[in-house]
Amino acid sequence: MHTKICKQCGCETRYYDTVKRGLLGENRVRKTVYVERWKCDKCGSVRRVLPDYILPYKQYDARLIFRLLIDEDVVDYPCDLTLVRWSRKLPSVL
Repeated sequence: MHTKICKQCGCETRYYDTVKRGLLGENRVRKTVYVERWKCDKCGSVRRVLPDYILPYKQYDARLIFRLLIDEDVVDYPCDLTLVRWSRKLPSVL
């Protein structure tokens, strides 16, 4: 098993556990995904390692967010204000 480096103290971390997280996809279909958590033995910090298709603090699938921001047709999506907020916070996508 490979290790990750602690962002607080720079020491190696180890796998700690897995937690559930809800994620909304197209047509607001909710799915449950599992996210690994890693713990530092030295400072005790625990961090989640998100897969590529999950953005921090977002409830929508990252692939859906990117499709919406490049104006692909998506049947059901969040309100226009949410799209504006996403486009401001994720300028590297555009």
